Parts: sequence; structure tokens; C-alpha cells
Amino acid sequence: DFVLSANALVSGVVWWGAYSAAPTTLPLDEFRVGFSADNGTGLPAINPLAEFTQAPTRTTTSLTDISGAPVYRYELGLPGPLSLSGGTTFHLSVVNEFDIGDPNANWYWLLSDATGDNFYRAASGDTWDKDARGNLSFAINANVGIPVPLPGTLLLLLSGLAGLGLNGLLCGRAPRARELANDR
Repeated sequence: DFVLSANALVSGVVWWGAYSAAPTTLPLDEFRVGFSADNGTGLPAINPLAEFTQAPTRTTTSLTDISGAPVYRYELGLPGPLSLSGGTTFHLSVVNEFDIGDPNANWYWLLSDATGDNFYRAASGDTWDKDARGNLSFAINANVGIPVPLPGTLLLLLSGLAGLGLNGLLCGRAPRARELANDR
């Protein structure tokens, strides 16, 4: 799961994983990437907020997993920005459906550490089960907007500055007016 520090527009996601054999000997990747809200019990909601099936870019890394298999980096640019609220728990789902019908084809999502929980399910629409082996490795690409003052706030600020300017103008003229009166 992840929590964004502020409201953001998600533009992409990066994750790392490995295969049971060389990818060239396996069926083509068929990734399904989903963003889900928390269902209120710490589990992802059954139905995702958004789901994407276009092919990510896969690049070889210099890493190997615990079994010695090469680790790959995957990057998926979303077709349009996905608006997510800051301070809210979301879950990322990455499933490679290339192995349906091929018992020798397995893809593994790399763990980033050995603490924390992740969730899994056999198929879309199934309930999620907890796995306490560690956190899965991923990064969210997002743009956090720059806060823009509300029109009412801006008007209040400008009227305050105008008041200070008028006050400074009047205070600056008062001594001069007194000097002129004393010269007569």
C-alpha cells in the first residue's frame, strides 16, 4: 500500500520483477496494473479505481533476485493522469497474466524489504489475502500541484495590503501638514 503526502496526478508507475526462465523462452508479458482504494479493513477494494493493460517498458538491471535470476525494471506511463487524494491509503496491483495456460511460466514481483505486508489473489474479482513476507518494490510517478490562493483569500490579502499602503501614505503626509501649519 502507499499514501501520497498531498493530492497528486499520477502519471506512471515503476516496479521490479523476475521470471522463472529467460523471458525470451516464455509467452509475451500481459501486465494488468491497478490502483485500488483501501476497503476500510486494510485490504484493497475488490474492484480497482483504475486499471491499465498497455505494455510497460522492460529493461534489464544489474540486479539478481534471491534465486540468482536477473531482475527487470518495468515502467508504465499512464494514458492520462490519475487523480489521487493525499493522506489516503491506496494499493497498487501488478499482475502478469502471461502465464495463464503455461505452468512453466512464472513472474515474480520483487520484494523491497522483508518487513510489512502485501496482498495477493488468484484472479481479478477474488477477495484479497494477506502475505506478511515484505513490501513489494515499486515507485509512483506523480505531480503534486502548486497551491493556488482562493479568490476570496487573494481579495482579502490585497485589501489588507491596500489598507497598509493607505495608512503609510496618510502617516507620511500628516507631519508635513503640521509643518506647513507651523510656518504660518
